[in-house]
Amino acid sequence: MRPPHLRVAGEAPLDSDWPVIDQAPEAGLYLVREDGRLTLRDAGRPEARGVHADARSEAIRKRLESGRRSPLARAVGLHKQPDLRVLDATFGLGRDGFVLLHLGARIMGCERNTVLQQLLGDALTRAGALSDRWLGLQGQDAASWLQAHPEADFDVVYIDPMFDAPARKALPKLELQLLRDVVGDDADVDQMFAVARGVARQRVVVKQHPRGPSLARPDFSVASGKTRFDVYLTSDRSFR
Repeated sequence: MRPPHLRVAGEAPLDSDWPVIDQAPEAGLYLVREDGRLTLRDAGRPEARGVHADARSEAIRKRLESGRRSPLARAVGLHKQPDLRVLDATFGLGRDGFVLLHLGARIMGCERNTVLQQLLGDALTRAGALSDRWLGLQGQDAASWLQAHPEADFDVVYIDPMFDAPARKALPKLELQLLRDVVGDDADVDQMFAVARGVARQRVVVKQHPRGPSLARPDFSVASGKTRFDVYLTSDRSFR
């Protein structure tokens, strides 16, 4: 659901009936096309970078330099089996999902937030034809989609919840604050986690703050600077 104060400035083609305004508002969140990209901005925080999605960004290309030995790839299991079928249950802006796709995984994404759906749709349009390993984007929450599709077959379910960081001196990045304003917290992550553990053939991977609590006791974790990947194996044949 979009925030009631979200508006669309200028010519930002959207698959919705959201109101389109002629120029940026004085306050509130709005979508605008900047440099050819659909971008989310906060008029009250003009110093903050706008938020957009990109399937082929320079940031993604830089992350690919680590290959399948990166913490994300190792947590998912791509270092030993690169063609895994992965459901990214909280696709967000696709920053992890698109990396996994470019590393060889077969990826499907679920994203229930309509604002992020619009940003992702724009990114996919700009990217053109992706690999045939791209299995599509589902515009609903992953738990509901999985329950409605019992035939779904995934080796890995990846969950990146909008977590509350432990107390710290510095505020989160303005970009993260803006994203939180739109998405909020994933209060139902426990339900999503339970459904994922019943579906994933090999493992469930949950991205967490390095000092944050785990959803349950993981089989192992992979540390990565500002994040931690908790790995829950769902099969005796799963590898580390």
